[in-house]
Amino acid sequence: MTGDVFSDDTADRDALIGAMACERLVDMGPHWEEAHRSDNERPRNRRPRENLVQAAGPDAPRDQHYVPEFWLKKFAQRCERELVVAAIDGTGVKARETVSTDRAATEPHFYTLTMDSGESTVALEGVLGLLEGDAAPAFKQMAKGRLPDSWLKRFEVSFLLAAQLIRTPASLRPIQQAMSDVARRIIEMAQMAGELPPIPGGFEVEVDQQSAMGALWSYETLDECAFYFFCRRWSLVEAAEGSCGFVLPERPVVMYSARSAWPYGPGGALNAHEVWVPVSRRQLLVMHWVDSPGGKREALSDDRVQAINRYLETVGGPMVFCHPSDARSVEQMVAEQANMSNPEEPERP
Repeated sequence: MTGDVFSDDTADRDALIGAMACERLVDMGPHWEEAHRSDNERPRNRRPRENLVQAAGPDAPRDQHYVPEFWLKKFAQRCERELVVAAIDGTGVKARETVSTDRAATEPHFYTLTMDSGESTVALEGVLGLLEGDAAPAFKQMAKGRLPDSWLKRFEVSFLLAAQLIRTPASLRPIQQAMSDVARRIIEMAQMAGELPPIPGGFEVEVDQQSAMGALWSYETLDECAFYFFCRRWSLVEAAEGSCGFVLPERPVVMYSARSAWPYGPGGALNAHEVWVPVSRRQLLVMHWVDSPGGKREALSDDRVQAINRYLETVGGPMVFCHPSDARSVEQMVAEQANMSNPEEPERP
């Protein structure tokens, strides 16, 4: 989306986008505050926070979605009495399967935490349920090709997307590994300094999922990330009828920077050139800092949708979900990606 605005100089591109981002953050600040006030003024009975920290009862959910079920349904096909999606593993370990949306993108007790009392709680699952319930109407609107029509709806989508960045197994694994590596290094330094005795046979440090989740789930962090999403310019890009639809990767909020010089990937919520979010089979939300041309955009051809899907799978995968009628095309694309040592940069929509 940004390709025609810049020269080939990456530094020029990053500098101009940085300047536009600063200007946009200032302009959108009052609207963010307005949305925050509207959120805080909701009736208290709509957000029963006092019940979220109770111990999990016998009816507590076991299989918990790391991609909301309402979102999966936007990529689903009705099969008898249920909605189903195709699940395709980019690693090739698991065979393609067609699975109902109530079982797709789930992990047993993924958000079930242990309280100080030793009892289990589904507090995090409850909080996420509130975020999903708030954002679902705006997602329904975007699936029909219309952007959120109020600052509050934009706020609700932004908060869910911020939470989505850190709520999946694929997102948590590198965080757990990094925390384990830091803890191991601290112990080694303490041993070298004589503060800790040597451990015969060496040692391993493993940070569990609950600890990693606890370190990440900070309201301040989510609020800051949501603010950057909220302030970006939003556009919807459509996949043409008759073409393959968009895929929904297991990490569905995907950062994209064209030939970026960022040393650790395409950047984050603030400095990525664009953020790509497939909201339905036919609609892709693109969040960017650069103002885009007005008017109705042409729907994307199959080749361009496939280029986007390749990037979504590479960065947001390896597991992707799609409409069952798109499964063969997507599976072929995933197989081709697996055979490429350096996946190509996708064509900008």
